[in-house]
This record gives sequence, structure tokens and C-alpha cells, in this order.
Amino acid sequence: MLSDKNEGFIQLQNGYYVWKKAYVNKIASVVLIPVKWKYIITNEYLQNTFTIDPDVELNYDLTLEPNSFPVKSVSGNTLFYLVQKTNIVLIKNNMVAVWLRIVATLIVLLFIHLCANFLAVKNHLRNGILFLLIITIVLRIASYYLPIPLNFRQFELFDPAIYGSNWVLRSLGDLLINTILFVWIILFTYHHLQEKQIEIKPKKSFEKWIYLLLAVVVLIAATFVIGHIIRTMVKDSQISFDVINFFTLNIYSFIGFIVLCCISMGYFFLTQILLFLLRPLFQKILLPSIYV
Repeated sequence: MLSDKNEGFIQLQNGYYVWKKAYVNKIASVVLIPVKWKYIITNEYLQNTFTIDPDVELNYDLTLEPNSFPVKSVSGNTLFYLVQKTNIVLIKNNMVAVWLRIVATLIVLLFIHLCANFLAVKNHLRNGILFLLIITIVLRIASYYLPIPLNFRQFELFDPAIYGSNWVLRSLGDLLINTILFVWIILFTYHHLQEKQIEIKPKKSFEKWIYLLLAVVVLIAATFVIGHIIRTMVKDSQISFDVINFFTLNIYSFIGFIVLCCISMGYFFLTQILLFLLRPLFQKILLPSIYV
């Protein structure tokens, strides 16, 4: 660093710096301006990002190899070069547009709910449930590929570094949306089943055992899926659930607890739906107090 030059670019142990050298009374003074951090170990407070704006890291990186994107000092000397990571630039919406899109989404979901409710009441419950289920799944799959209702990747909540299990549950935000939709469909079904007092009437005696087997398969599958989600939230994520150490909790912990509540509530009402359908078939086996 102490060379004949008065300014330059250097990589130190914790990041990249622009340095400036000046002499005062024959004493050399060196100023370091951090450009990008490069820590060996990263955590919530130590992130390998550009100091000017962490979002620059999403699309650009720095390099010393000459290209068409040089970064120069005030005196005109080239310090380093920027390299574009991808041709796809992350589009961000301003907060007004974000809230307007969210309100519009809620209005659309309300319309879907009213249509499904109309089909369940005026037509048949099966048609209402299928309509709600198909429309919800189609819109949710479309949101994975298209910015519907907006580009979720612009928010930290949808960062896979915080939580990511698989293609479906690729972030904490995706998990939150999926669990809310799951609870919505389950509560819709539960409400209309109780309102219409629908009963399964098998034509043959052995058919009730088939219904029982299907209910057991659904319940076991739901148990394994929910157990896997809870395990990955605790084990394979950056979300803190250490309620004893209060100061380790953050906004992601709060959202994680909301997800756990949605999962628990959805699982509970799913079991209630299955018991409601099976109780008339096994009145001598199932106790009346089981169903709430």
C-alpha cells in the first residue's frame, strides 16, 4: 500500500477497500474506504455485500479484470471493475404500488371466495370446494413463474438464505402464503360441511372401510408433510425459535410462529373434517366427545 501511488484498490482480510494516501509533515496518512465486505464467516450482522447498498450484490460483483464497467477515482484512475451477474435485473415496486397490488389481490381472493361460497350453497358443496381448490392452486403456481401479484423476490422475507426447503417451500414468505391458503381451504370446507350436515352413505358395508382407509392415508400423509415442514423450519433455516433467549428472536421468528399456528390450526380442522365424515359410519366405535 505504501507505494509511489497516492490512491488505489486493495483486498484485505475482511473485504475490499479503496485507499488514499497523503503526507502531512512527512508523516504518511492512509485512509481506507470500504467498498465490499468479504467475511470468512457470515451471520445476521456480517454479510458479504456492497457497503453502499446491499441490493447491488444481487446483480453485480467486482473484479480486477478489465471490462467495459470501470470504477474510477476523482482523479480518473481506474480502481476496479463491475461485472454483471445476470441479465435479469430485479424489478422493485415502490411501497404505494406494493400496497395497491396487495389490496387488489385481497379483493380478487374475496371474489373467488364469494363465487365458491355461491357454488357450495346453491349448487353442490363438492363444486364449491373444487372451484376454490383449482383456482387457488392455479394462481399459486402462476405466482411462482410470474410476478403475480408482484415480484416477491424484492422482499427479504422471500430470501432462500433465511429459509428454503424445496421448490414449493423455497422461502419463508412462500411458506407463509401456502399455509394461509391451506387454512383458508380447510376452514371453508369445515364450515360448509357443518352447515349442510353432509353424511357419507355407502351402498355396501365394506365401502365404509375403504373410506376409513382413505382417511387414515390422508391423515398420515398430512402428519408427515407437516412434521417435515416443522423440522426444516427449526433445523435448516436461519430462524430463531429460542424463546428462552428473547433477544435472539426477530421478525422472522414472529412470522415463523404465525406459520406454526396456521399449520396447527389447519391440521386440527383437517382431523375434525375426517372425524365428521367418519362418525356416522362408525357410531359404535367413535365416541361422541371426540368431535368438537
